[in-house]
Amino acid sequence: MIKVWTDAAEAGLLDRQRDRGSAFAYLPETVPQRAVSVTMPVRLPSWDVPFGLPPIFEMNLPEGALRERLRLAFAKATGTFDDFDLLAIVGRSQVGR
Repeated sequence: MIKVWTDAAEAGLLDRQRDRGSAFAYLPETVPQRAVSVTMPVRLPSWDVPFGLPPIFEMNLPEGALRERLRLAFAKATGTFDDFDLLAIVGRSQVGR
């Protein structure tokens, strides 16, 4: 599970869902101004994605040679290496919102 913050306040939780998907759920106390994306406004039902990550979390993931180096470095430690694992490693300071 990954804690997601906006403007220095916790906004919600991103977690794996089923085999290859993910779900993002806002915390009940999150105000609309703390939305992670204009395409994912604050709401109580979770934002579910059947494969991968919601686009707002996927857009800044490393690609190419950097992604491959991270995969080689962390695949043994995580047991897998998918977009969720990559976000958990590099996602502390994402650009955008």
